[in-house]
Amino acid sequence: MAHGTGDLAAFLTADADFHRAGVLAGGNPVLIRLHAAVAGVNEESVEHTATLPEPEAIGDAHARKAAAASQAV
Repeated sequence: MAHGTGDLAAFLTADADFHRAGVLAGGNPVLIRLHAAVAGVNEESVEHTATLPEPEAIGDAHARKAAAASQAV
């Protein structure tokens, strides 16, 4: 995972892609448009608050989201 390399730019790209993919997978056009509207601000926030390596609780939350998404398909 990108956070394991210590490369903040790669981590930010991977995190944004992960969340965008989750929203798109849901197929809800309202949420897709909402996400598009706030994604830039959210990405800036993550850039200013991210710590690498990522805290275990945040990594666990991402893993749970990915697992739930794979079960929903």
